Amino acid sequence: MNKKDHYDIAIIGAGIAGTALAYKLASYSVKVLLLERSEDVGGGATKANSGIVHGGYAAKHGTLKSRLSLAGNIQFDDLSEQLGFPFNRCGSYVLAFNEEEEETLSQIRNNGRLNGVEGLEIIPGKELRRREHRISEEAAAALYSPGAGIVSPYEAAIAFAETAVKEGTDLCLHSEVQNIEQTGDGFSIGTSAGQFRASVVINAAGVFSGEISRMFGEENVEIIPKKGQYVVFQRGASRGLSSVIFQCPTPASKGILVTPTTWGNLLVGPDAQEIDDPLDRSTDFESIRHIIRTGLRSVPDINLNHAIRTYSGIRPMPANRDFIIRKGAVPGSYQAAGIESPGLTAAPAIADMLIEMLKEDGVISAGASSPPERREPITMPGPLQPFQDIKEQVNYDPGNPQRIVCRCEQVREATIMDALSRPIPVDSMDAVKRRTRAGMGGCQGAFCGPRVKKILEEHLEAKHSASGEPISAHKSDPELLKQIRKMNS
Repeated sequence: MNKKDHYDIAIIGAGIAGTALAYKLASYSVKVLLLERSEDVGGGATKANSGIVHGGYAAKHGTLKSRLSLAGNIQFDDLSEQLGFPFNRCGSYVLAFNEEEEETLSQIRNNGRLNGVEGLEIIPGKELRRREHRISEEAAAALYSPGAGIVSPYEAAIAFAETAVKEGTDLCLHSEVQNIEQTGDGFSIGTSAGQFRASVVINAAGVFSGEISRMFGEENVEIIPKKGQYVVFQRGASRGLSSVIFQCPTPASKGILVTPTTWGNLLVGPDAQEIDDPLDRSTDFESIRHIIRTGLRSVPDINLNHAIRTYSGIRPMPANRDFIIRKGAVPGSYQAAGIESPGLTAAPAIADMLIEMLKEDGVISAGASSPPERREPITMPGPLQPFQDIKEQVNYDPGNPQRIVCRCEQVREATIMDALSRPIPVDSMDAVKRRTRAGMGGCQGAFCGPRVKKILEEHLEAKHSASGEPISAHKSDPELLKQIRKMNS
């Protein structure tokens, strides 16, 4: 990458919206720059959300959210097949525990029908438990949406970005935008990694999109950081639960959900807390206890001894509670701001909407070339083998592609080397984990962490990387996990 290059389009933010846009722009003859402040793509809200492809019924009819949620939802089957990331159209249920909430279900169903969502039905509690036997006896009814699904959000962002880079997009990580100035031929963008120039700038900076807007001189993009905390349970903990389970929404959020993940974990959360610090990703026992107790109301047989991790994500809540997708106040600037839930679902359609704006302004030509080639996945969900069958491979010598580096998730050295050889630079333990699942098992990297670190160190040394020492993995608070497990009693 030559910082003297002049780009047609610079995208600020490599979350799910920015990477989806970069992927779709790869089908056009434009020179694209993708800037990301963290060490990896999908490093913000994208890696720390519920991983739900929403059915499209919840967003208020007439909003951008309602329009783009359904338009994005219907693209995920083809995208997951083309790009090799996990996706399962498993359906969802919204539970009602009393007559008032049953009336809320009717309102949600009617709103969904206005949004164009098909197949919505309200079913009684008995039929609900026939379909999902782990659901509480207290649930009186549920709204079923067959079109909802689950996806691995960070793997989707990696797949979007990896494909875009392979097709010619320049990706610059560790590049926090510090200032933006108008020039005679577009914009000069000052970052922590140097200066870049582009004719057009698209703001997809997530929780920092208000700050980026102010660099344009646009003061009316107000973003409120909202933290949501989660608990993750070990692989296999979702057995017997095949769909996403919501409770009736509140004015603050869609409520606490219980859901399987694409990899067979169980996920419970999130809550919703407005915060001042957009980098505050802490978790605390009081919040986690509330999340668990609320989740147990839906699925009462969750074994808290199987909790392996807590985490939080910061959602960029727009003050007007709708996506901000439009041309900016400054010519050549475009907004993709306030992409909170259902932003993951809507991301492909958000990209389509921005591309239409770029066509209208003559930034890109009307016709797209053929789509990029199919991407081979790094890894995909599958059953784990009995430990007795693989324990010998755990002790293979380093350098053997068949050596099992992570015994919990049975990740082989060949898989890690594949991840390191892909177009996106990897210099952190978390980046390896998100691509391969090494460190995502029950021991959370206690066994495989040193092994992964050694492989990554050797890789960075061989590439003469300026990053030097690998960036360490983020860890859960072990005391918090102990407190969770004590709740069983």
